[in-house]
Amino acid sequence: MSDVGVFKRVSAAKKRENTLLRIPNRHDILMSALLFLAARASVLELSPFCTAMFGAVYDKRIGYLGMIVSVLGLILRNSSNPADVVKYIVAMTGFWLFSKVKEDFEKNKILSSAVCGALIIAGGICTLPYHVINMYNILLLLAEGILTAFSYIIFANASGVFGAPKRRSVMTQEETICICLCTGIFISGFSKIPLPFGLSLVSVLTMYCVISLSMLLPLAASGSAAVALGILCVQESDGAFSVMGMFGLCSIIASMLKGFGKIGAVTGFTAGCGLILLYNGNIPIKPAEVLICAAMVILTPKKLYSYVSNLFSKTQDSADSVGIERLREFIAARTRRTAEIFRRLSEVMMSADNKSKTGDIYDIFDDTAAVVCGQCGMNIHCWRREYNSTYNDMLDIFNILECKGTVSASETPEAFKKRCIHTAEICSNMTHIYELYKQNAMWEAQTDSNRALVARQYNDIADIMDDLSLDAEHGFNFSPYYEKYIEAELDKAGITASSINVLMTNENTEVLIDAPNSSEAEIRKIVSDALKMPMRSGSDSRFSMRFLPAPRYNIKSAYLREAKYGCGEYGDSIIDFSDGSSRRTIILSDGMGSGSEAKKQSGMSCDFLKEFICAGYSCRTSIDLLNSTLALKSSNEVFSTIDMIDIDLKSGYASFFKAGAAETLIMRDGVIDTVSCDALPIGMLNISEVSTEEIKLEKGDIIVMMSDGIKGKNISDNSRISEILYRSTPDPDSIAEKILADALKESDNMPLDDMSVIVLKVS
Repeated sequence: MSDVGVFKRVSAAKKRENTLLRIPNRHDILMSALLFLAARASVLELSPFCTAMFGAVYDKRIGYLGMIVSVLGLILRNSSNPADVVKYIVAMTGFWLFSKVKEDFEKNKILSSAVCGALIIAGGICTLPYHVINMYNILLLLAEGILTAFSYIIFANASGVFGAPKRRSVMTQEETICICLCTGIFISGFSKIPLPFGLSLVSVLTMYCVISLSMLLPLAASGSAAVALGILCVQESDGAFSVMGMFGLCSIIASMLKGFGKIGAVTGFTAGCGLILLYNGNIPIKPAEVLICAAMVILTPKKLYSYVSNLFSKTQDSADSVGIERLREFIAARTRRTAEIFRRLSEVMMSADNKSKTGDIYDIFDDTAAVVCGQCGMNIHCWRREYNSTYNDMLDIFNILECKGTVSASETPEAFKKRCIHTAEICSNMTHIYELYKQNAMWEAQTDSNRALVARQYNDIADIMDDLSLDAEHGFNFSPYYEKYIEAELDKAGITASSINVLMTNENTEVLIDAPNSSEAEIRKIVSDALKMPMRSGSDSRFSMRFLPAPRYNIKSAYLREAKYGCGEYGDSIIDFSDGSSRRTIILSDGMGSGSEAKKQSGMSCDFLKEFICAGYSCRTSIDLLNSTLALKSSNEVFSTIDMIDIDLKSGYASFFKAGAAETLIMRDGVIDTVSCDALPIGMLNISEVSTEEIKLEKGDIIVMMSDGIKGKNISDNSRISEILYRSTPDPDSIAEKILADALKESDNMPLDDMSVIVLKVS
């Protein structure tokens, strides 16, 4: 919304008010008072804080009031040179104009802080003639500009608390630190205000804040905050560095005794002052100041401390990092051991004795002789005295058996028939034994093949478990920083989230938020701004909302199918899904045959591939697992073609996987390329042979996937489809309709096979 005066907006009370300037109200009293204190605060007789606070948190619609308050604070500080007031007026006026030109200046803190510092330097240049122009004054002006820029960032980070129109309940670590620094600046604004008996109001307020922070923050944080307050609050007093050290030590002792409540914290701070007094002989603060501060702490309502305590406690990292690391190690160790087990099983299966147990030709002869010749009186004569002749005759019989599959007595050699009186029994038994041996050999060969297949499956599973182990150790991490930051940003917008999880992996960032009865669109915008990346709504989960990075590329798709003439069901199956990240996968499968049986085969293939991929397996491994399943499923032939495209919507790279599938056409800038396949359908071989290709897609690309039925009789001819692509508008629905209509026309509206076409457009 523009802030130009001619534009109007409607307030909550349905009253129209000017967006350029407005009348102050009671809500502006606190901010104006804080701006007055910031104007009175100084560093080396410089006042960079009023301009920084005016630019970062003060409402520019009452900028005239802010300038008046700032000028009043600067004058009451008794500036050594009244011309310096002009410098700050010039800087604040310049920033007020900048805020009207760049309405979203609050979003870019770096730019705004640089502008704020530059305006101080510009104002100083305007008033430089009123000073002695020397190198010292020039360097002092540059230092003030830099300090003003840093102060702007401090006030901007603390603006969510000091300038919030509603009660806050969550703060980030940056806000906590900046609030402490701002508090020191405001306390410093009370300097040079005389009190009776030579007491210092700044010392009293600083000690009050130090004791309060000792009760609210952890020991190390409270000590650091006490030193920071000492730097800002007592810089102009005698023994400033001694006061800083004293505040830090007293804060640590007070923090150690805060378990006893207010009395314990006050006692600890007082004891710290006493120790310094005994060690050093004097302290730069008066006992009366300590007593006044102690009384203020004791009289402060517990409700106020409770509110501030809850505010600070939300900024602490409550995640049990040690427990998370132990959980990582446990999961990684278990998956590694599981991988080792499957890899050893694979080695055992592969190293099994593959030597054939069916024997050789000698065993067939021996078994035949044992059955027939064992009771014959000519046994010794035939198998000892005439062994060579008998063996040669048996070999001739076996050759006939092997060629024809059976042998009769009439087909045996004449010499053998004259010598053997059991020729018919020899032929019958040899045929039977040969059939048994052949069946055993077939089963052993199938067993060896299945054993190799299972070994390969075990090895694939071992590889997957190894990958899972690496992912458990290094592949993902929860970000407490962004979780707290998003929680604070939601709190600023008045949204309460009962649970926030930011999961970061090597490839993706996922945000899960449980915020019932809240606007998903508003939360998505807040999350996008916090992570500095566009986010999109993900699929449903057990959390109320799930957000994922918005992809760089989008895919518009169109699918059309036509069943074979005379069949009531489609034999082809199409599935389009995402694994929950930035990948999108489209699969077209053509089952063997047509009708319900083909639909069952292709549908099973698509469903299994989807389950494998969504479970974390790669596309190639998923196809291997499916192929193994189909190969072992039964003795019946179960074949399916696979035409799959897996697209990374972040990088634009697309991986094509084809097994027995038709060509895929890709049109880019009027040029058509093809992705072909020379692999058999899955399920035909124990080891799948898949054609793979990776292509970098560009916006505007048109991709056409199809089954064999679309091409008709001439499978290798793409001219008709190419002509449709050249003549059609780049709309997937229109292209798919024209391709299917052309295929039906070629088949006289009586398709000889199932027809399926998928058209994708990259945008």
